Amino acid sequence: MIRIICHELESWFLGDLETDNKSKSFKVFIQGIQNIIINLNY
Repeated sequence: MIRIICHELESWFLGDLETDNKSKSFKVFIQGIQNIIINLNY
């Protein structure tokens, strides 16, 4: 469930910032959050 929410956030941020130079930074940021949450779940 939490991972689905993170995926939706990632899609939303990347879609919103697709033409922005910061999109890569947001992608790395979201992936970092995903990794932390996945590690907490396991």
